[in-house]
Amino acid sequence: MSSEELETESLPFLPIIEDLAGEEAVKIIKSIMVEEKTVREIVSETGLKVNRVRKTLYKLNKHRLVTYNKNEHKQNPFFREFFWRFNPQGVKRYIRIRKKVILRNLLENKDYLLENQVFRCKKHSDNMFTIDEAYKLNFSCPLCGSPLQIAENIKLIKTIENLINRLVDTG
Repeated sequence: MSSEELETESLPFLPIIEDLAGEEAVKIIKSIMVEEKTVREIVSETGLKVNRVRKTLYKLNKHRLVTYNKNEHKQNPFFREFFWRFNPQGVKRYIRIRKKVILRNLLENKDYLLENQVFRCKKHSDNMFTIDEAYKLNFSCPLCGSPLQIAENIKLIKTIENLINRLVDTG
């Protein structure tokens, strides 16, 4: 099976790899999914430059998403050739670690909202300010000058709790 035959729908982890290491990483993973390959073989199959393939492989290896074997070159025993392969257990491990980090951040945000009153601009609702920050801004949005309003922490906390439950339910 070639890398072109691998459908993205059948590989649900590819968006995670793309977020981590870019579109080039997806091409590389598809290339080494079925069998291990050298950098030269990956370059030949993907059309990427050698230095980009190596850099991406090192990044993926750092997160244990790929592994390699070193073999002596047939004509030159002082030269070692690296054979790269996909590591599915590494993907599972990486996802587990990312879930823990996201869960910890959500719990911290929930605790923060339980302990603090926050203010928001109606036009720029992504920006939240503590009472001290809002006071320093004269309760005006730094982006548009609109008055800052007290955010309904209960709605925010419920949203965070829903995200936490979804994350915990997915294992």
